[in-house]
Amino acid sequence: MHLKSFVKRNLAEGALIFGGIIVLAVQVIVQKYFLSTGGVDHTSIIGVPLDDVYIHCRYAENLLSGHGYSFNPGHIVSADTSPLWVVMIAFGGLFTSHLDLVAVLLSSFFYLLLAPAVFRICRETFNLPYSWSVIGGLITLLSSRLVWASTSGMEVSLACFLTLLILHEHIGPREYGSTMRKREGIFLALGIAARPEMMFLAAIVFADWMIAALKEKKGWSSIAKSIIAFLLFVFPVYWIPLSERGSFIYHSSLVQGARRSFIPDTGYLWFAFKVLLVSFSLPVLFAFLSPISVRKQKGILILQIFGFGLPILLAFIAPQFRHHGRYFFEVFPVLIVLGIIVSAKLFSDPSKKKIITFTQSFFIAVALIGTVRGIILSAESVA
Repeated sequence: MHLKSFVKRNLAEGALIFGGIIVLAVQVIVQKYFLSTGGVDHTSIIGVPLDDVYIHCRYAENLLSGHGYSFNPGHIVSADTSPLWVVMIAFGGLFTSHLDLVAVLLSSFFYLLLAPAVFRICRETFNLPYSWSVIGGLITLLSSRLVWASTSGMEVSLACFLTLLILHEHIGPREYGSTMRKREGIFLALGIAARPEMMFLAAIVFADWMIAALKEKKGWSSIAKSIIAFLLFVFPVYWIPLSERGSFIYHSSLVQGARRSFIPDTGYLWFAFKVLLVSFSLPVLFAFLSPISVRKQKGILILQIFGFGLPILLAFIAPQFRHHGRYFFEVFPVLIVLGIIVSAKLFSDPSKKKIITFTQSFFIAVALIGTVRGIILSAESVA
């Protein structure tokens, strides 16, 4: 990488992180306002929108106390489907007893990483123009659902970041003749430890590598090593429900309605579409044009399968209408990347610079509406 490109990349990523810090600061101010009555603030630091955070914290507290992966001390129960998040909160508990604050700081930290990650995928993985890559990062930063998740104390932003990390790790080597690396298997296992929906991405990635190995008649040993690494790291995730109830399915998943059905929940599909539609992230809508406009571009198919496929899969096995659709939030940065690729293709004529600038500015303006909505959603949930 040339020095000029290196400096530009780091300036862009630094600016995106700084922008994220501003969004977080505004969230804290708005939450403080919503939580104040007669000018008196009823929270010591900040609130959280979901009581699930305290389930994570309870598990982390018991883990720290040597009581195992449990809600009630000593009684292992698979009621928390994000063991990686629990472990991370527990690690933070070595430094403070305010585990809810640790959870909020963690979700904020991974939120700050999302925009630079999208920028880098757009710029380096798909070789998009610098300006469109920056726009991709900004839209991610301002996306209403991701803003809501940023101070939620939930594992959503971690799962989104791991999704982007896995795709960055996969697409480049896969499309340019390399073989699977062991760390890709480890990242996939960590993804599943963060959110069970990431099993879908793991299935896509391993299937993609196996298809490539069949076509090119090479790479099987690398796949085997990656699978071993994957199994070693994912084993603790499934050991929890297996030791508790002799099943690989977490108890909380069953309680929340996980099931197998040959007929999708059409109400959930409509719900998911509405969540995507009102995200105020125009690239998400442009992503729906990708099967027509960029169908031949390398690396696109895996984005489409995961981005469009996850909500459809959940309609069959785990339709969850709670928490503004957070169970498929991992698709948001993926669809943003996909939509930016489409936009860069549609608005690529350098002679129409004014049109490109107007389009990018319009994208940002609409996204800012989403940012306000996300901040209000978060504050109302807390209040």
